[in-house]
Amino acid sequence: MKLNLIHLAFILLAFSVNACKSSSQKKDKPVKERIALTSNSFKVTKINQEDVSKYPVEFTLDLNENRISGKGGCNNFSASFSHNQDGVEIGMAMATKKYCQDTGEIENSFFKALRQVKDYYYNGETLQFTTEGKDILITAKKKTN
Repeated sequence: MKLNLIHLAFILLAFSVNACKSSSQKKDKPVKERIALTSNSFKVTKINQEDVSKYPVEFTLDLNENRISGKGGCNNFSASFSHNQDGVEIGMAMATKKYCQDTGEIENSFFKALRQVKDYYYNGETLQFTTEGKDILITAKKKTN
């Protein structure tokens, strides 16, 4: 009986160590800086903390036209974009409607995340769109030409 309790204790310990490991997976932290946004092109590297850097998800901010446009993984998209000290507002995206077998799920995640964006952090290189509660939805790196 005592031996079974010891085995049970070790099993519970193993489960709790694994649970701690999975809950502490590396998550992006907000870029803490918030310098002024400028019109630039960005390559999306993460959507909801999932690495999507191998997919062609990218966008351009055109602050003169108040637009965000780009590629959601397969389809081109465009939406209105505005920002101020209180946050960000992205309008409903219009997109082409090609069938995208390999990137459809990623694209759906991207468009869903865009609809939830309320704020941002930007340090001149990394742009993070966040929820009002500061949860990171989209992480993107400024493209260099």
